[in-house]
Amino acid sequence: MPRDDPRAVPEVDPALGRLRELAREDLPELQALFERCGDYFALHEGRPPAPDEAEADWDLMPAGKPREEKQAFGLYAPGLVAVVDVLRDWRRPGTWTIALLLLDPAVRGRGAGTQIVEAVDAWAAAAGADTLRVVVKLVNPGALAFWQALGFRDTPLHYEGLVALERPARTIV
Repeated sequence: MPRDDPRAVPEVDPALGRLRELAREDLPELQALFERCGDYFALHEGRPPAPDEAEADWDLMPAGKPREEKQAFGLYAPGLVAVVDVLRDWRRPGTWTIALLLLDPAVRGRGAGTQIVEAVDAWAAAAGADTLRVVVKLVNPGALAFWQALGFRDTPLHYEGLVALERPARTIV
């Protein structure tokens, strides 16, 4: 069965908004989202977002991984209210890592995060992923509960203060 184009865009319920791939030109909007999500940065980084946080996130890649293997999608409703970063085939072929899922506080708790994850899952599976992975900081028990509620389970990959969770990518019939 041929695989879909991994450069395609996942789809969410239109009532939620629309996902579109972000480009470097979208960094000012992404920076504004980061600034609205100061609680996330305080919890994870112990500081507010830096003035160049969006650019730093845009360029952040594991050693030896080309930037072309990372896609960032923004949820627009109508402005940018969420972002999801996905790394293809990291740490092994077939494992796609959700490197960041960040929602504006105004849209949290309304199902947007779940819909984004499910859309990314279907898109990744159609493009050849067999596993989805996320790494969660243990200082964020809400995030850990969110991912576990979506079926992500602990893996043997643990780091200081971090836990890696995985689930099989959904098979599209």
